Amino acid sequence: MATLKDIAGLANVSITTVSRVLKNDHEISVTPETRKRIFDVANELGYKVKKRKEKEVPAQAEEKVIRVGIAQMFEKERVLEDIYYLMLKSALEEACFSKNIDTVTLFRNEDGEFVMHEDAKLDGIFGIGCFTTKEIESFKRYTKNLVFVDSSPDEETYFSIVPNVHLGMNQVIAEFSKKGHEKIGYVGSKLIYQKSKYLILDSRLYYFRNILNDRGRYQEEWVIDCEMNSKSSYEQLLLFLKNKDQSEWPSAFFVSSDVMIPGVMKALREMKVRVPEDISLVTYNDTKLSELSDPPITSVHILIPEFAKAAVQFFMEQLEGSMYPKKLVIPCSLNCRASVKEIK
Repeated sequence: MATLKDIAGLANVSITTVSRVLKNDHEISVTPETRKRIFDVANELGYKVKKRKEKEVPAQAEEKVIRVGIAQMFEKERVLEDIYYLMLKSALEEACFSKNIDTVTLFRNEDGEFVMHEDAKLDGIFGIGCFTTKEIESFKRYTKNLVFVDSSPDEETYFSIVPNVHLGMNQVIAEFSKKGHEKIGYVGSKLIYQKSKYLILDSRLYYFRNILNDRGRYQEEWVIDCEMNSKSSYEQLLLFLKNKDQSEWPSAFFVSSDVMIPGVMKALREMKVRVPEDISLVTYNDTKLSELSDPPITSVHILIPEFAKAAVQFFMEQLEGSMYPKKLVIPCSLNCRASVKEIK
């Protein structure tokens, strides 16, 4: 027998929306086309709409629609380039759907404040990445229930989930060291947006530098500062390789984000440098960009589904009245592939 979940999947709406539409709840904001599509799917599947008895509780009192907004630190163009943030948003939407929570996307207006394109009440907001104080205040116009994913603007005020970057960098250096690499370089931005979107030293570089300094192996000249995109990584790595004799190159590079891998590989190919025969690589985020590279690149794996589950759990705790913010630090793992050569 057909279920509400079956109808929701085929009609491409939430289970809650299906339930309310089939009960003829006209207070729910859906277009006539969506309402018709839901009834058409229900009829095709043979779903029988139960009629409410006279003493039955009205539909709007039986269940309350829970709706959350999702905001991203980057504009659409940057998000499309860095699929890590698309993966985070997709995981959040999936986790919400499993709990019958509706999601809407928030956008920046011309004043730099976050708004949504529909007039609806929000019960919470998930913020992916880092935001300015002004942007966070714009969230509070809609709701006080905020959860930050992949950043922690204020541990005393907000719920947040972040990866264990220290663990991830220890895994990177351990992999290089196990394979005999002592000359290790870094490709990525030295400064990134963090707490309230102010520029500070990237935590990946911070731990990279400290771990290698403790072993007496850190070389500032092997840190290639570039923007976190493919174009900049290509230009700066190519410049580095051209300006130094091959004997001065490190034997391995850590690339601080998968989004830079296409540019890094292009620069290496132009210089006739083979991976891993000539230079070994490890990257961060473990998206399809590292998995489908040639060769596949070893990468620090971020447990994105766990981020999403934790974010929804933190949101539900706030709905239930929790007054004490929590910060969850989720471990990383190293997905080893074919990009690190063992030096004899």
